[in-house]
Amino acid sequence: MNLIKVHNLVQSNHECDYKGLDLTKIVGGTQLYPNNENAAYLMYNAEIPSHAELEIITQLVYDSVQEYIRLSKPPSIEERLDDAEAALNVLLGL
Repeated sequence: MNLIKVHNLVQSNHECDYKGLDLTKIVGGTQLYPNNENAAYLMYNAEIPSHAELEIITQLVYDSVQEYIRLSKPPSIEERLDDAEAALNVLLGL
């Protein structure tokens, strides 16, 4: 199993170019698409084709991108309601 970064994923025609990777060999659910760069991070279960825009990455890099994405997500409606309720309870002295 390999961890890969695909550089320049989205092309000018708005189509994704996986640089020769066999999409059936991508481990489902492992794809990361950070909103601050034109790239994909993923686990790949086959030999990696030679391409200048495919980079083998470490687990540490993959995990840090995953954490960045997790922290970048806005809070859910439930989380926002819980925060508002907690703030009201403090204001009301409950």
